[in-house]
Amino acid sequence: MNKAKRFGYDPKQNQPMVELCARIGLDFDKDPKWDYIVKFIEKKRVNVVLASRYIDYTVFNKSIDRTGDRITDWSMRGAHPGLPYPKKPYPKLND
Repeated sequence: MNKAKRFGYDPKQNQPMVELCARIGLDFDKDPKWDYIVKFIEKKRVNVVLASRYIDYTVFNKSIDRTGDRITDWSMRGAHPGLPYPKKPYPKLND
């Protein structure tokens, strides 16, 4: 909950922040490896969800997000600019 407060999120609605911490660690904001994620989620609330999808796709090689939706160029349209483009391009929505 403190992590949610630090980034300006409502601690009572912190599920996206909890999921992000579960993926990359509770102290991700102190790890320089995740600086681009920290800068991205400081901008606005929806970015925590996009950051989790981005990590699922780029780090864990998942093609489906936590809700069961495919990760596509359309679902990630709000992640760029802000997050680096992945080495493996997102699948097209209509593929």
